Amino acid sequence: MTDSPPLARVRLRADTPSALTAWSDAWVTTSTDGAAGCGVDCYLLSLLGAPAVVRGLQSAFLSHSELSVEPPAGGGIIVRHHWNATYRTRWSRLPSGSLHALLVADPGGAEPGGHRLVLARSEPELPEALFADLLASRGLMALPEWRHWLCLRLLESEGAARLEGPLTALYVTASEADLDALVQTGLRDGAIRFPAP
Repeated sequence: MTDSPPLARVRLRADTPSALTAWSDAWVTTSTDGAAGCGVDCYLLSLLGAPAVVRGLQSAFLSHSELSVEPPAGGGIIVRHHWNATYRTRWSRLPSGSLHALLVADPGGAEPGGHRLVLARSEPELPEALFADLLASRGLMALPEWRHWLCLRLLESEGAARLEGPLTALYVTASEADLDALVQTGLRDGAIRFPAP
């Protein structure tokens, strides 16, 4: 059995106008086991706690209020609703009576080749998760041996951005044309190769 990392606190910022600001701080604080964002734009938020508090914070977040995510070790990030995103929400009632809500942004909408959120269990697994997503969502023509190179080049070319927060995540903006050009350049420059027959 592995020890779980301590959960971070999530609370409504005190200077954020909201119907929830009449609540005491204890009532608008809950836990999170994950958040991922770029700057203050949040792409994924996991809330865990008393059902009324989780639903209240979710409502405040979806109404564009800013939330503070504060890890036990100190520091923290401010997160807010991404201005151009639609959020999918899933809930689960836990045996303890707590509610778990997962809010995931779909900033690219439903159009093919839209922006994508890629999550991995750990940093070493990120290239594999990115490669699998690019194959499924973009029809990428590439070999698995190129996944580390591809991940690095997408980050360098700003076709993907590493998201802040306790989760290992990327926000991918590269189009199919961008990916094709990247692979063609890598082949031409000898950075990646087809295996010898």
